[in-house]
Amino acid sequence: MPIIRSGKIDPMEKPKIVIIGSGASASQAALTLLESDHKVLMLDIGIEDPDVPLPHCSFAELIERLEDPYRYFLGNNFEGVVFPFNETLYVYPPNRKYLAPPNGILTPWRSNGFKAYLSHARGGLGVGWGGNCLEYDDQDFKNFPITRQALLEGYRIAGNRIGVCGTERDELGACLPSSITLQEPLRLNAHETCIYETYQRRVDFFRSKFGFRMGRARMAVLTQNRNERKACIYCSRCIWGCGQKSIYDPRQTIEECKSYSTFQYRSGFLVTELVPENNRVKSIAGIDLSKKTQEEIPADIVILGAGAVNSGAIFLRTLRSDPGLRIYWQNHRLASKSIFDTKVIRIPYILWKMIGRAADDKDFQFNKLNAGFIRVEKKEDPLYIHGELISFNGLLVHPLINHMPFGYRTNIHIFKKVRAALGALTLFLPDRPSNGNRLKLERDDESLTRDRICIEYQEPDFVTQLAKEMINKSRSVLKKLGGIVRSADIAMYPSGSGMHYAGTIPMLDRQDPLAVDPDCRSYRYKNLFVVDGAVFPELPSRSITFTLMANAIRVAGIIAKNPDN
Repeated sequence: MPIIRSGKIDPMEKPKIVIIGSGASASQAALTLLESDHKVLMLDIGIEDPDVPLPHCSFAELIERLEDPYRYFLGNNFEGVVFPFNETLYVYPPNRKYLAPPNGILTPWRSNGFKAYLSHARGGLGVGWGGNCLEYDDQDFKNFPITRQALLEGYRIAGNRIGVCGTERDELGACLPSSITLQEPLRLNAHETCIYETYQRRVDFFRSKFGFRMGRARMAVLTQNRNERKACIYCSRCIWGCGQKSIYDPRQTIEECKSYSTFQYRSGFLVTELVPENNRVKSIAGIDLSKKTQEEIPADIVILGAGAVNSGAIFLRTLRSDPGLRIYWQNHRLASKSIFDTKVIRIPYILWKMIGRAADDKDFQFNKLNAGFIRVEKKEDPLYIHGELISFNGLLVHPLINHMPFGYRTNIHIFKKVRAALGALTLFLPDRPSNGNRLKLERDDESLTRDRICIEYQEPDFVTQLAKEMINKSRSVLKKLGGIVRSADIAMYPSGSGMHYAGTIPMLDRQDPLAVDPDCRSYRYKNLFVVDGAVFPELPSRSITFTLMANAIRVAGIIAKNPDN
């Protein structure tokens, strides 16, 4: 393909700041810079998720009112079908477009011990974000070269922008610091009310016996109207996309960015690598996917925010082509320093008090309760393990029915009796640097980048031991809460399933060409900043997304104050 060097891009002659990616981090960084009167060009592949039809209808009403419900739910080529042998108990409709196929021509990848999920969508993986908004505490920042104090302003700004519901006034509040104003928490259904009230009657017992606490979830969901975004109407359509825009996703911030004349969003552009010169990035190399031409786009400042895996791959290609590092790569293997994800364990249960009760067909499909285990008796890291409690009202139930041990017709009859009683506790285990866990590139002449992303990963021993401990504790807790747990139903998901990817360009307080400094500026390229999960030097148990936003706002603020340095 011919290379076109774009010396001018209308309506901005030369972009002062170029942001790569459009996810939770990239969009927040862009808005912060625009608010400080900077010109911003955002480069993105930008595949669009399907529109949400009849947004005011509940799931049941949608089936009644759609002209062709079969086409909407099943797809033109039956791509929406969830097959009976699907093993997962919580599944997004296959017709959602925000996940990239593993063998696609744009960013093919393979993994050893790591099930990665990538996105080429406008909004990135954030389009399918479950909405849990948790701030890291001082312990979580223990091995970071920055402190929680550095992110307080970022948390406050992010919270004001996206809207968060929840409360600090419950038993879990002491474990989940908050520096933002919260809307009222989401209403609980009968299942959630039952299990929460059981916990509240024996709070001291659960805390002393198991170090267990339960509280209302803090979610990026509106429970009160806010401008054009409406409060949640509990329509049981969350996993198909929120037509009310009650659930935040990064596309909302991108739309706000578009209201600035100094913002340009360019979709259909695959960034392959950065072009270095004299320890700086002089331009961004990529492919215009509609014209099938290669381009170089000049930039004064470059911000990588394409997600930890994609950003890591772009950075490795840049280092590989850097003339100043040829001798270095003769003695070092070209690979990232690390890669992380939270280990996911899902423990389904049946709440016996709810058997025979009617399920609520109008509900919020993600979790409305959070759980936490304080490991004070261990006196070792991690001290806190985070969990989410969810009832299975309103989810895709086909895989659930298939897991039952009777004939299909009998399964359906029984399922109607127990549906309101079904729930799950999902645990997220932390991750740390481990020898051999890394991202690298392999040659692949069939891909547009002429390489394939390869993820090498083996679950660390401490995670394996922690999983056993937490499963045993969780089973005991759920039993005391009135739940029935079958060992055969406990799901240990493959590494990578948490989708909280991090660590491919870590933040360090020492010089390293594979890392960034505490301001997330590349040690190798002085005008390159990284704002996504790639910079996290380890991964705590709590959800990463809200902290990613806060850090991106912090870094963009640093750039905004002194863009010429």
